[in-house]
Amino acid sequence: MVLTNPCGSKRFFKRSSVFKNPLHQNYKHIKTLQSLLGIDDTAFHSVIVFVGEGVFKTEMPENVTKSVRSMMKYIRSFNTVIFNEQQLQTFITDIEQSRFKPGFATDFAHVQSLKKADK
Repeated sequence: MVLTNPCGSKRFFKRSSVFKNPLHQNYKHIKTLQSLLGIDDTAFHSVIVFVGEGVFKTEMPENVTKSVRSMMKYIRSFNTVIFNEQQLQTFITDIEQSRFKPGFATDFAHVQSLKKADK
């Protein structure tokens, strides 16, 4: 996984804005799932898909794509079964039981935690 700059920038006409590097975000999500589910990091494959007409200014790793077709090609390149159906169901149950209740309050708290992390 390539972990370079924690932020990227996008330009729309003459406006430029900064966004969090999705590779960094996925890395943190994977670490959370590893901790919650007790799974080794080698079982995870980070995939980023950008939508729209954007143009990459630099070379992207193969797990960063601009189309669903490319994403599916990347995902299908892995053909080793890692977990059985029972394990997957256990993971789903564990995630569902540990997640926060969906809603405005959760969304707001998440945004606030992201802002706090940026400082």
